[in-house]
Amino acid sequence: MNKLLQIALASVALTVGFNAHAGAIGLTTTGGLHQELSYYYSQDGQQGTDHQLRPNYGVGLEAMVGDKDEKVQGILRMNWLVDSPPEEPDTGGCKDPVFPPAHK
Repeated sequence: MNKLLQIALASVALTVGFNAHAGAIGLTTTGGLHQELSYYYSQDGQQGTDHQLRPNYGVGLEAMVGDKDEKVQGILRMNWLVDSPPEEPDTGGCKDPVFPPAHK
């Protein structure tokens, strides 16, 4: 997903949200930023880190459940959330950096 689309989705998620009222179903959105560390190693074995600010976003459904007459109600939320993985780190001029596998 390109950078412009990620920024657009994150900004829409931050500004749009509909909550469920009086037994209805509503759409929820979420978005934000988190800091991620991206590691690399120089040829002499020194570890370096790059701090990256990555977007996260999601959508979901919200429903009010329960019996209105009994006044026993709750909110049911089901969400789909996405955290963006780190990108290739900025090595700060390090020659021939080595990147560890992403799953480690």
